[in-house]
Amino acid sequence: MDAMPRWLLDSVADPAAFLAAYGWYILIAGVVYVAYGRPALDEARGRRALRAANDPRRVESLDGKRAAAVAARQRQLDEDVAARPPAPAPKPAARPKPQRAPVVTASPLMGHAGGGGGGYQPRRRRPPGGGG
Repeated sequence: MDAMPRWLLDSVADPAAFLAAYGWYILIAGVVYVAYGRPALDEARGRRALRAANDPRRVESLDGKRAAAVAARQRQLDEDVAARPPAPAPKPAARPKPQRAPVVTASPLMGHAGGGGGGYQPRRRRPPGGGG
């Protein structure tokens, strides 16, 4: 028991008193860690992972695996193309019939452009209440 200092043993012996005395400091240290320490650690971890991923020995081994996967996929696609029947030849597109020019039967002086119907016709007004 002589390995730990007496003041540390006294402070840890009663957890409630320890938190009452040092709680705010622990809380502030936690906030500082979350705000500043953790992003720095995550950034360092990301740099280390990127360095490991770009290691030439690892890249060489992955190149062989990638080439094998591409060859297997190409072989599978070739088998699929060989097993599928050829697509039917497309039918030739039908040629559109020539359009005839429209025949104008009305004169612009007649007040309408011909073809029946007419222009604006106001709605007939009916007396309210229905008929009987």
